[in-house]
Amino acid sequence: MEGQVYFLMKHEAATIIFIIFLCLLVLIRSVYKLRYNHLISIKAFHYEPLWLILIRYIFGLLLMAATIFRIFIPEYFISHYPVLPVWLQIAGMPIAFLSLILLLASHQALGDNFSTSIDTERTHEIIMRGPYRFIRHPMYVAYLFFFAGLFLISRSLVFGISGILIILSLMILRLPYEEKALTEKYPDIYSEYKTRTGAFIPKIRHLPK
Repeated sequence: MEGQVYFLMKHEAATIIFIIFLCLLVLIRSVYKLRYNHLISIKAFHYEPLWLILIRYIFGLLLMAATIFRIFIPEYFISHYPVLPVWLQIAGMPIAFLSLILLLASHQALGDNFSTSIDTERTHEIIMRGPYRFIRHPMYVAYLFFFAGLFLISRSLVFGISGILIILSLMILRLPYEEKALTEKYPDIYSEYKTRTGAFIPKIRHLPK
């Protein structure tokens, strides 16, 4: 029996935990999007190439389908989910939780500079507080670990891979457009900021004492 093999992380428990973390993510994002009027935005089309947006939409559809299948009809796919050790599934919980903490801290630090598109019109300053004191793109890091954590919890390869590919497309393909826009608006400040911070990993020699 799967319940005997997976102990706490048996199928039903994993599904409940999976749903809870997804709800927490939606709650955090909705609060800040409503607070700063970013619930619906079409500005991405003005700042990014269409092919890059389409990549995210394609992976986003796969992510949505995988989420629905995992929650509502998992019995048709459970045999195709990879078998993971119990400790690894349990490890997905603190990974997902800490990633939400990082996401929340990033939103708090950004304040009204938050935007869902590469739009510098509403950017009043280069944020260098909170997580941005150490890395330039903590939200991307938070999402990457969030999807990795939920993959370990759910064991859904399609969910994990599609979610991670969405974030990697942002980190690899979208990032140059984002940093170019910020450099053009704040050439001196952002250039100096880039020299002492890593995009996703802190530069050890520049860590504040």
